[in-house]
Amino acid sequence: MPCAVNETAAVPPTASTARYYSNSPDVILEQLSASIAEINQTSSAVVMNAEAALRLLGAQPTNTEAVVRLLACIMKDGIRTGDIVSRTRALIGKVPPGTDASPTDAGSD
Repeated sequence: MPCAVNETAAVPPTASTARYYSNSPDVILEQLSASIAEINQTSSAVVMNAEAALRLLGAQPTNTEAVVRLLACIMKDGIRTGDIVSRTRALIGKVPPGTDASPTDAGSD
């Protein structure tokens, strides 16, 4: 049973880093909008996979292998959501993704 979201759906920032780190409000709003859409997609996948897992747990006999696969998908989508949040924080704080971009770091120039 595949995950609800296609693995190729995530689009990490690429060669357009100059545009990605631009100070233009339009670029920032564009990136924030894309991040919100991607978070919405992953959270919807988590809900769909959790619902499917609950249905499988209630079925007789219980298909534990399918439930395990769904739980793995939920974990993957949760990690993906965390990555999106990190990228969004990096965008707001203007620091490269992968570094700690906590809100207190963003204002300490």
